[in-house]
Amino acid sequence: MIFKNVSILEIRKASNNSFLKILSGAQKLFECTHRIQHADGHYIWVHDKGQVFTGEDGRIEKVLAIRLDVSAQKWIEDELEVDSIIIEHAAEGIAVIDADMQIKHCNQALCRTLKKDKQQVESSDLQTIINSLQTKVDDSILETVETEGSWRGELNLFDEKNEICLASRVSIQKIFHDTTQSIHYSFIHSDITDLKKTQSALDTLANVDSVTGLANRHKLYNILEMALKSTKRSNSDVPRFR
Repeated sequence: MIFKNVSILEIRKASNNSFLKILSGAQKLFECTHRIQHADGHYIWVHDKGQVFTGEDGRIEKVLAIRLDVSAQKWIEDELEVDSIIIEHAAEGIAVIDADMQIKHCNQALCRTLKKDKQQVESSDLQTIINSLQTKVDDSILETVETEGSWRGELNLFDEKNEICLASRVSIQKIFHDTTQSIHYSFIHSDITDLKKTQSALDTLANVDSVTGLANRHKLYNILEMALKSTKRSNSDVPRFR
């Protein structure tokens, strides 16, 4: 019996109930995880496991049991549970990928972005997720992850009118676990569509005349300046003869 998110009174009650069943002869094998107070005053988690032996008259003759200190394991479980809750409620889309590039776990934010349910996302692979976030497929992303250990960048998805419908900032990290000698990948996605649309609107406002829809003076000056610089570079490349 593993007790999570329960009070000490509930744990004691469950433990006492288990021992009452043993004493009443209702069960001969018992196993229970609970918290006890150490001799120095602090509390630890222990796992009790044992068996009751009865005589021919049905009375208990002896009880053999072992007690293991599982405090470290319990604390790790609690930390993992907290981490899982944080990931699940994060605003960014997050996924954990195994060594074969298969999605092992994802949160709801990523499901909403991809417009798929959790089962659909977790049955796909990393390349499929990346491809769904971009109009022009870039096959070099995973190659970069393998060679350099990580990749960070922006991916853009356009609609049939060539207008941006999803802009993403993506971070992929290759992770090697020393204890298990295993490889995993982390995938973090941020939706920056509104930011990109705002930047595009500001760029249009700065460079296009609102009445005619044509390039304004600022835009024309920029085009002229770039053309002059290009001409100067071209002329400097021409061999000169005396």
